[in-house]
Amino acid sequence: MKTQKIARILGYIFFGFFVFIFFTYLNFPYDKLKDKIFAQVEQKTGLKLDAAEVKTTWTLGFVFQGVELSHRTLNIPQIHLNHLKISPSLFSLLLFRPKMNFEVGFTEGNLSGYLHQKGKIQDINLEFDSINLEKDLKGILPLDLQGILQGRFKVEGDLAQMKGFDGNIDLRIQKLGLAQMNVLNMNLPQISLSKMLVRGTLKNERLVVEKIDIGGDKEDLQANASGDIQLDPRNINNSKLNLMVKFKLSDKMKKEFQLFLPFIANALDTQGFYSLMISGRLSAPLALPKKL
Repeated sequence: MKTQKIARILGYIFFGFFVFIFFTYLNFPYDKLKDKIFAQVEQKTGLKLDAAEVKTTWTLGFVFQGVELSHRTLNIPQIHLNHLKISPSLFSLLLFRPKMNFEVGFTEGNLSGYLHQKGKIQDINLEFDSINLEKDLKGILPLDLQGILQGRFKVEGDLAQMKGFDGNIDLRIQKLGLAQMNVLNMNLPQISLSKMLVRGTLKNERLVVEKIDIGGDKEDLQANASGDIQLDPRNINNSKLNLMVKFKLSDKMKKEFQLFLPFIANALDTQGFYSLMISGRLSAPLALPKKL
């Protein structure tokens, strides 16, 4: 009888505890907590966030629905996200160096990674999984691109002030498409290519381009590049270029460039590739033939 009485008392205690947790969960002021979290993120990284709805997970994480993302100083348009899931690393919290794992849902693809706070410095790692450039990143990139983005980008620096960046990049775009554009005062048609590969390292806002491969044999464009880009994190279009580019054109593209090709004829090698030195700002590049 005594055992049954103890069990009954423990049952009441656990039931009361469950009711307390359940109604606390239902009535907790998540919107106020959301605003506080977003304010902290903006203070630490410069990222400005807003969300239509917030939910919690049993792992002390949060799921934000209908997210609007921008930056306090970076000149980029507002980004719309389907959802943003954030979950803390409990071990990092014990060390007072918080690490937040996150997952971003776009229209089609996903972005996952972590943000690790190290004093005034943030370590951020991004994993891109089948992101549709045309639908998910339209207006953010300096060129109007189409394709499916995959790969990894890792950077460490002061995100709030947008300075002191070090890291590396390894990105691939399948089914790359370049919209109709004006290059060197020539209107070029839309170009469809099989792929684009970008690999490089970042040191103090200087991106050393180890490898850029675009297109392939028997396509409208086959190109590769190396060199470096001095990035302007506040306005990417002001980034300064110092690249050696080699490219080969199909007969179709040669017709589009027929007014320009005679000026770089001395940069043509025996395999049909032209070599150019690209300098100036990203928004207004200057291309000069590399004499062979």
